[in-house]
Amino acid sequence: RGWWDFGGGTLADMACHYMDLPHWALDLRHPVSVEAQGPPVHPESCPVWLIVKYQYPARGKMPPVNLTWYNGKRRPHYFQEGKLPKWGDGSLFVGEKGMICCGSHGGAPVLLPVSRRQDFTPPPKTLPRPSGGIMGDFLRACQAGGGSTFSGFATFSGPFMEMLLVGHLAMRAGLNKPVEWDGANMKCTNLPELNQYVKRE
Repeated sequence: RGWWDFGGGTLADMACHYMDLPHWALDLRHPVSVEAQGPPVHPESCPVWLIVKYQYPARGKMPPVNLTWYNGKRRPHYFQEGKLPKWGDGSLFVGEKGMICCGSHGGAPVLLPVSRRQDFTPPPKTLPRPSGGIMGDFLRACQAGGGSTFSGFATFSGPFMEMLLVGHLAMRAGLNKPVEWDGANMKCTNLPELNQYVKRE
């Protein structure tokens, strides 16, 4: 996974397990702009650390949203400011009144700051849960040829992985060079030289 010929580094390997939660919960599809910072691009191996900033447009009644990926011992500034508990990895939702910190794979959500929990009543469970866990959902997706399952390639996982990998285009663009992404046509519109990395010969 650490070599370009065989994989896509941590962004392709682990981000799918962490960023699927915000991608699904916030109904994200195609980012309009992606910017990255990391070490200089190596011709053979994937970066050991990366920070990727995705910008999404408004979706229906939902406003535009920014989503940032960190890996390789990089962390949001909230950690340095002491606003978060000891935390290995996962997802962090930052709102106007507080934050929700989730563990790996979206597990064990915690409302922050602690003072917010005193008056908070969790909402009833209304969203579907995959029966049989992730493997049961995956098998149903295979049997149905995709469909509306969490594992459906055309409906969720395909566009989601596309979004993740645009981060590598942004890394190749360089610092302070946002990639403008045309998701419908799967191409970078402002830096066309990056489109050579979208598909293999």
